[in-house]
Amino acid sequence: MITLFHERYPNGGAFRGRVKRKSSDVGRRVKFKGLRRLIYSDYSSDFKEYIGYLTVFGLPYDRSDNASPRKGEVMKTITLTYENSSFKRKVYNDFRVPGYSLRGFHGEDLISLHAIKKGFFTGEIDGGWTEEIERTQFGVTNESLSTPTSIRGRLGLIAEHFLFPYGAYLEGFTPRRLWLLKPLLSTIRDPLRREASILGLTLAQDAISKRLEPKTVRKMLKSSLDSLYSKFNI
Repeated sequence: MITLFHERYPNGGAFRGRVKRKSSDVGRRVKFKGLRRLIYSDYSSDFKEYIGYLTVFGLPYDRSDNASPRKGEVMKTITLTYENSSFKRKVYNDFRVPGYSLRGFHGEDLISLHAIKKGFFTGEIDGGWTEEIERTQFGVTNESLSTPTSIRGRLGLIAEHFLFPYGAYLEGFTPRRLWLLKPLLSTIRDPLRREASILGLTLAQDAISKRLEPKTVRKMLKSSLDSLYSKFNI
C-alpha cells in the first residue's frame, strides 16, 4: 500500500500508514492555551501545510490530535512512526540517528526533518492500517524505551522531548526564542513534569550554544536524570 504512494509522489520522502494506538498518556504535550499563536508558531513557511510540524522552538507538535488524511490522499506530517513507515533510499542513505538520546525518542521526527532539508515532504497516507499490540501479549514486560510505564521512564521521555531542539539543530533547523520557553515551563504545576521539562530544555540550550557532540550530550542527559531521580527519591 505505502509503495503505491511512493510511486505516486516522487517527492515524498517518507510515508506513514495509519496506526491504531493502544491507550497511553505518555505522549501528551505540555500545552499553553493562552499563548497558542506564539508558542506553537511554525518554524518556517516550509511547515505551513503540515499537521505535525516543527515549531519556532524546534519542538515537534500536532495541530490536531485526531487529524487524518482525506480518502486516497496524503496528510503532511513530520511525526512518523518507525513501525509502520517507509522511507525513500535517497532520504536515509546519508542519515544517521544522532546518539544524544537515551531512548531514541522522536527519532522518526529527525529523519523527517532530514527529508525536508533534502527537498522531500513526509506524510501519513490514507490506508496501510496496522494495530499497536501490547507487549504483554508476547509474554514480556510492558515497559519499553519508547512507551515506558514507570515514573522514571515517563520523566525521561519528557526530558528528551524538550531536548529535541538540539536534534533539530543538528539537522540544520536551529531553534529560535528558546529563552522565552523556560519561564513558561516553570509554570507547570506538576513538580516532576516541570523539572524534567526544564532539564531537557536547559540541556538543549547548552548543547546548541556550546556546539556539544551528541555523545557528550547523552552523558549529560543521563547524569542530569540520575540527579533528578535522586532529588525526588524515584
